[in-house]
Amino acid sequence: MKPDLKPLGFELAYLAMLTKAGLKPLSRWEAGINEVQCHCLIEYGLNVRKIRRIARSKLEVFETIFSNSRDCLDKYTELFNDKPLGSTGATVLAEGYLFGYPSCCIESFIKNGYRENGLNKTDQNILFHWACCDCVATKILLPHYRRIYNECLNLFDFRSSHDVGIDYGSIPTSKKDNRRKTYHLTTVKSKRFQAILPVITSLFLACGLRAGNDSHLPPINPYEDSDADYLTDTEEGILGSNPNNPDEDGNKVYDGIDLAKKLYDLIKSLPDTQSSNTVYAIPHMAFGLESCSICGEQVNMGALQIVNPLENYEIYLPFIAIHYLEHGAFTYSGSIHNGKVKPPVLKTILQSNGLTHFIKETVEKDRDNDGLLDYEEKLFKTSSDNPDTDENNIRDGIQIAREFLQRLKNLPRAADIDSGPKDRPFVVEHPMDGIETCPLCGDSVVMDWWLVYNPVNKLQISIPSMALHYMEHGGFRWEGGQMFNGYGRVSAKQLKAVLDNSENGHIVGISGDFDEDGIRDEDEASFLLSPQNPDTDENGIKDGADLAKIYWQLISKLPRTETNGTFVIEHPMRGFVYCPICANTVNMGYIEIINKERNINWQVSYLRLHFLEHGSLSMPGDDYVSPLSLSELFKASVIFSSSPTGFRFTWKGESGKRYIVFYSENINGPWSVYGLYEGADKDIEINEQSNEGKKFYRILIY
Repeated sequence: MKPDLKPLGFELAYLAMLTKAGLKPLSRWEAGINEVQCHCLIEYGLNVRKIRRIARSKLEVFETIFSNSRDCLDKYTELFNDKPLGSTGATVLAEGYLFGYPSCCIESFIKNGYRENGLNKTDQNILFHWACCDCVATKILLPHYRRIYNECLNLFDFRSSHDVGIDYGSIPTSKKDNRRKTYHLTTVKSKRFQAILPVITSLFLACGLRAGNDSHLPPINPYEDSDADYLTDTEEGILGSNPNNPDEDGNKVYDGIDLAKKLYDLIKSLPDTQSSNTVYAIPHMAFGLESCSICGEQVNMGALQIVNPLENYEIYLPFIAIHYLEHGAFTYSGSIHNGKVKPPVLKTILQSNGLTHFIKETVEKDRDNDGLLDYEEKLFKTSSDNPDTDENNIRDGIQIAREFLQRLKNLPRAADIDSGPKDRPFVVEHPMDGIETCPLCGDSVVMDWWLVYNPVNKLQISIPSMALHYMEHGGFRWEGGQMFNGYGRVSAKQLKAVLDNSENGHIVGISGDFDEDGIRDEDEASFLLSPQNPDTDENGIKDGADLAKIYWQLISKLPRTETNGTFVIEHPMRGFVYCPICANTVNMGYIEIINKERNINWQVSYLRLHFLEHGSLSMPGDDYVSPLSLSELFKASVIFSSSPTGFRFTWKGESGKRYIVFYSENINGPWSVYGLYEGADKDIEINEQSNEGKKFYRILIY
């Protein structure tokens, strides 16, 4: 005859059934058991033992462990009996193995905590461990957990509800053991989280001390916390508070304690229903309890997921951390979890309106203040006069940055450019040894940068990890850390060009350019280009890009030693600048282009050459170089002579260059083509035998 397990209550019975079936080599019950329950477990065939633990406050805490194997009990006793409460990676690892958790899940939990695992919430709720992502072992275990869970439901006269969702509110707890009812938050199913928090708060017993003397508060490091207010100087800098004043609002409570309790109150008021525009909280209850290392109080071993949809930010807070927040402490220590809640991060998630990471552009560049430059808006079919074109409460630039980041995360990875795919964009990650801190929210960002490369159009863009952090939460402009000079902007146009084979992002918008071809209207006629047609010669390349690349090629071919014609003197410097478009490093020096015959000297930075190479006559900030100025550098000295019946002029045509001669009866045009000449390192002569009146001539060299 099977023993009656009903005196155990549903949860302890479920745990006992899993242990008896061998799914859990050993189980622990933190709430304590009475004599009837102990006898019931023994009758069920389990070995039972009481374990004593010590809280930091010297209070004794007792746990009950049970197993089919005395060896498992002995091992747990050796490791934990009379030992202080608290958790480290080593203790979590040891407990996990004894409790029968998959090793991959244990290691993932130590490293990542409650990371999203893709597991059905109903399945996760019947487990005693947090499954790692796509865990094969958990998938094997789940059918057995479901079977035993449903057997336990039937034992307590409940219908099997696993396939339709478990109503934890329908599972009873012993009326004689109200303490267990409050401990086991998994038996509560509320419509709003404020209905859950009173249950949680009933677990937290005050220690009878004033807030400033509460033993839950961590020791102060005077080198990190100058005013001893339980906020480090770095945290105060991010929060915008004074690191030399421990009580800025004069309410007789240290600033750190004050902030922790205020954030606790905000958490207590959060709804537990998902929303697209307000902060909400989702409790992730777990079967089992966790003891506070200070006062020994026990809370559910699960966590609370707090989500700010506008900031695209979330945090998982173990319930033991919330216990410490109520006591005014950000540092927490329990029998399972220990660590520190970062005050600026939690405050950002609870209070941000979605713009904490949003850095404004100047009104001249972004007149609707949505994070997209005005010339970028057409690319994304958004309005430059409406910051939220689709009216979803997220500014256009923030929304597009997040969409781009998701695409980047889904791209294939490669070790280097040569080993990547040949037909689609991919990412080459460059991890570095170091951690940086976001200056706006205080979160830690692993030092890294991504090279995003498109092998089809040969375009690329480099993005540091801090910029990726901002793209996830606030848009394309970023600041913070040491990489890439510590500030910058991810070019939305260049990123789109790399990902979608669209127009090169180096071709930035300029003023006075009606057809948006990269060359100002006033310069178009001099090159026989139309200010109403961005691609006059219909070669698929905008007119400005055509001219920019021609002149870059001409400059590249110039001799680097002094000659009688046009030559270049290099002036490299010890240092680099980052291209604001693709983030490639460019020497911070310059070159001199000297036309000795015409006594012309022009200094041009290597960054300017970089833009010319990529087809742009301009750089960000409406920094435009006229192609007419460039053409002057390549004009040779012309020898002119005239006679009563006409005139003649000659110049030396350099090999590899072309010369177009234009003429007009007016110095201001219009101009017509007189002739096209190929340079061959010999004189080119024009001999015009005509006296039809005054004429003006111009020579274009390319």
